[in-house]
Parts: sequence; structure tokens; C-alpha cells
Amino acid sequence: MLSLHNMKGFIVIDLGGVKRGLKFGNRALLDIMAKHKIDAGIEFTFDLVCDLVWFGLLNNCMVNRTVVDFTIEDVMIWCDDLANEDLTNVFNTFVSSYTGAETTETKPAKTTATKKK
Repeated sequence: MLSLHNMKGFIVIDLGGVKRGLKFGNRALLDIMAKHKIDAGIEFTFDLVCDLVWFGLLNNCMVNRTVVDFTIEDVMIWCDDLANEDLTNVFNTFVSSYTGAETTETKPAKTTATKKK
């Protein structure tokens, strides 16, 4: 398993009652950037954060060679239950992984977006 200390682009959050790691490595970065057509700058939206959770979980499973035990539908339900602080932390971890900034120094994301229900 990946070390949780000082790992750039890695966050652990409670999803569906289970502590799960999200790793924003090259695979997750490429998938997110392609899906959301990101080439300069990034804006916080609920859809983006749900995709960040999805691709971060997949990338973490790939890196750790673990079985994917969740579906995209699971991730959408989990994201609905996440607090805005957790959504912001996921977003900031992703941004820091692709900008090179340290997560602890990343300013809070603009959270004007609302969750879809």
C-alpha cells in the first residue's frame, strides 16, 4: 500500500463508510483533463469533483494493484454525502498535484457551485 505521509496528489476520505485513498497520478490527471477539456485553469464544479473522486479512486487502485470494489454510481452517491469541506479538499489535492503546489499551501477552492440532487 502507498505511504500516506508526504505523498503529493494523495488524499484519504470516508466514502460509503470506508476510508479510501484517492491518488492523482498521471493516469488520473490525463483522464480528468481529457474529459473536462482542461488546458489552462480549472474551476470548481460538483461534476468535476465527482469525476476527481472517481478517477482518483481508480488511479489509487491501479497504483496499489487492488480490485475496484465500487461503481461510478457508488461514487455519485458518496459525493452527495460528502461535506463541502471534503469536496474542497479533493479539489485542492487535485489542483496541487497538477500545478506542483503543496496541498497545505493551496488556497480553498471557490465553492459557489451547488450539488446536484
